[in-house]
Amino acid sequence: MMPVFDLTPLGAHPRSGSCPRPRSGLLGDGDFLSSYSAVMLVSAWGILGVMMCMMFRSRFPAGRMVTRPLLLRGLQLGLLVGLLLGPRVDPQVLRGGPISFRIAQPAQAAQAAQAAQAADAVAAEAATRRMITVQSTTSTENSGLLAYLFPLFTEASGYPVRTVAVGTGQAMRNAARGDGDLLLVHAKADELAFVAAGDGLERFDLMYNDFVLVGPRDDPAGVASVESAGEALRRLRASSARFMSRGDDSGTHKMERRLWEATGIDPAAALGKRYWETGSGMGATLNITAAKGSYTLSDRATWIAFANKRDLTILFGGDPMLFNQYGVIVVNPDRHPGVNVEGAQALSEWLRSQTGQAAIADFKLNGEQLFYPNAQNSLR
Repeated sequence: MMPVFDLTPLGAHPRSGSCPRPRSGLLGDGDFLSSYSAVMLVSAWGILGVMMCMMFRSRFPAGRMVTRPLLLRGLQLGLLVGLLLGPRVDPQVLRGGPISFRIAQPAQAAQAAQAAQAADAVAAEAATRRMITVQSTTSTENSGLLAYLFPLFTEASGYPVRTVAVGTGQAMRNAARGDGDLLLVHAKADELAFVAAGDGLERFDLMYNDFVLVGPRDDPAGVASVESAGEALRRLRASSARFMSRGDDSGTHKMERRLWEATGIDPAAALGKRYWETGSGMGATLNITAAKGSYTLSDRATWIAFANKRDLTILFGGDPMLFNQYGVIVVNPDRHPGVNVEGAQALSEWLRSQTGQAAIADFKLNGEQLFYPNAQNSLR
């Protein structure tokens, strides 16, 4: 078989980084010169450049003082013209850098070209896929889960993903306006109502964790010794301790309101000025709680990921009432025609697949698992 020569620099130029991919020229595409004629063509242009310089030197006496440098420039000029008409090599060649000749078989060159074309096809397909906007919660964002999961999905599917992290209530209102393609939140009753109103397609369980009551280590309200969430809230009412509420209609705030209602306590009336509504996300609320030496309700994932714990610790958890279920819903494209339903369906199915569920289970922080997958009949 006829060997094929590859002109590449022996070392990458410090400013060029690496040899650029060859482009199409008169000699065609590929990582290799297609035949000996390619080398001959480039050489011919180089010789032509030398001849032009010799003519210049003979016609202009002053030019005779310019010998070797002028000939070298002529050669480089000829090479440049030849390279522009044929395959491209690293610019280092034009700067006088060394050239290596590597012999490759044409079959190998064809395989390399096919692999490059396949990679280009995948990249082109990914570039045409629309961004998926996910309306989700601060707990999934603050814990780092979404930053872990979505790049895995993008790598597998080619769909880019953008997250809007707000409280569950705000996320659902955003999605109900069509400002999102997929909803990932944690307030099941409200999610079912969202679907019933026609704003979303079918709702699916995705994963769960739980809520915990955190407060100062010295526990002035004495909630660490109780056996139920209701009793913990009654201890808070009877104490002089402050309670920090999210107050933002988030999934955590909705859970907190349900707990007060189940206990028969109106927190604003019972605690008075000791009941603060931060109107902020979980991380910000935990910061305020730590600074004020107060109590608050937090999802466990955000608590584990929260770095500024100071004197705070988990004082109560484990009550079945504190179960925290997350669900996923594709926004209804019939109600909102601009929805990227193909991308949203692909992401929903991936999250519920065995691959996505395994990725959720694998996400840990300091050795602790933050979320537990529980999609029913997970997709293969």
